[in-house]
Amino acid sequence: MTVRSVEKALSILEAVAAERDGLTAQQISDRFGLPYATAHRMLTTLARLGYLHFQRSNKIYRIGPRVLRLYNPGVHQATLGRLVYPYMAKLSQDCGAAVHLAVRSGQEVVYLDTVLPPEAYARYTPVGTRAPLHSTALGKALIAFSPDDEIEEILENYEFRPFTPNTITSEAKLRDAIEQIRTNGFSFDDEESTLGLHCVASVIVNAHGLPEAAISISSEKAPFTEADLQDHAARVCDVCRDASAALGMQLSADPRHWYTELLQRRRTA
Repeated sequence: MTVRSVEKALSILEAVAAERDGLTAQQISDRFGLPYATAHRMLTTLARLGYLHFQRSNKIYRIGPRVLRLYNPGVHQATLGRLVYPYMAKLSQDCGAAVHLAVRSGQEVVYLDTVLPPEAYARYTPVGTRAPLHSTALGKALIAFSPDDEIEEILENYEFRPFTPNTITSEAKLRDAIEQIRTNGFSFDDEESTLGLHCVASVIVNAHGLPEAAISISSEKAPFTEADLQDHAARVCDVCRDASAALGMQLSADPRHWYTELLQRRRTA
């Protein structure tokens, strides 16, 4: 005996996972012969549980980070991780630092991979680790390059938990950080999550210019100099642009300022 609603929900999950660009509620309704209201209810339930992610700007449902908990990490390497890994490995080698890959899930980031430099001590973050958006460079990069309506959704009832004396603890300060990140193209974690740990991150976008993931460089050097910051920032921005191009993003701007064109294109879309 099968439970039809569970069977249908899993079929919908598989259908969305098979589509790189995701599916709308209407497409799910048409594909499965469901009333629109039923399809919408099942999709919103899967999204609320984290198995799907809803991009409000284009009404698209895509696979959510919580699915990672159901699989061996090697499965993810066959998709986004496998594509991005060479860029991460080179970045780690060039900087002699740990490099992290993460995606957004609600008001948190979920770590997908960590590349450590050879013969060097660095902090390893296990696959599936979750952390708040506001206290991590990865999270702030993912927020900043999200469409404005998604930012408003993220910030609604957001809990600004302090982790160190440097943690952002107000919406106003996070909004200031978002504007600075959009100007610079990268985010910075100045011991905001863990004392002694500094991170620089930028975002990977897909062919539609929407955030797919973020990459960060972590350093436990003290002090983290301005020269270190600028060097790491330039490198991570270059890598994120290359990885975004591999996902189908097409931009004509100066490679070191590609994010400016990205935001301008979105505003005029």
